[in-house]
Amino acid sequence: MKHDAPKRVVLLANGELHEADYVRALLRPDDLLIAANGGTRHAWTLQVLPALLVGDRDSLPESLHRWLDDNKVPQYTHPREKDETDLELALHHALELGASSLLFVGATGGRMDHTLANLSLLAHVCAAGVQAEVVVGKEHLHLVYQLFQLHDAVGHTVSLLPWGGDAKGVTTQGFVWELHGETLGFGPARGISNVVREPLATVSVEEGMLLLCHQRGEVR
Repeated sequence: MKHDAPKRVVLLANGELHEADYVRALLRPDDLLIAANGGTRHAWTLQVLPALLVGDRDSLPESLHRWLDDNKVPQYTHPREKDETDLELALHHALELGASSLLFVGATGGRMDHTLANLSLLAHVCAAGVQAEVVVGKEHLHLVYQLFQLHDAVGHTVSLLPWGGDAKGVTTQGFVWELHGETLGFGPARGISNVVREPLATVSVEEGMLLLCHQRGEVR
């Protein structure tokens, strides 16, 4: 099946889905949804039909098999013995379709190795020049490799974690505690739990990458 280049692709992974009503409200009418095998369960929970399924459906119950078949959802099947995860293969399809941005749902939870591998896919997305975020309940994760802006987030908690090594030349504006061309070393937790104080807050990094964790809900 051929699709026009979508504005945004939503990738449904086989992790945990939190705050389903909140996540459903994030979805847009023109989003193109791709389910990575077990991520089909989240499509069912969110009451949305995926445009594509990547995987062999081996982990899905019969009711979801019928749902997919009744709605003639196209399926891309790959060998079980493969180097990529189902989510990575789904990501490749999204990039081939010309996605301008990506939203990952269900990319965390369950096996920790899968969670870390899924978050590491953000680096691949950045290299392709595509904007991406991972939503975990009311927490949004972004990989910052140059400049990132937060709009209308006053009072929200934001953490900055060096990703894959030291992040150098880090500058933040619009936060309670600001950085000015400093290095956040890989390991120490210096960038945890800052607070946005201005309607426009920015984070920039000259070398390396930062995982930005934006808490939109109550921080526990």
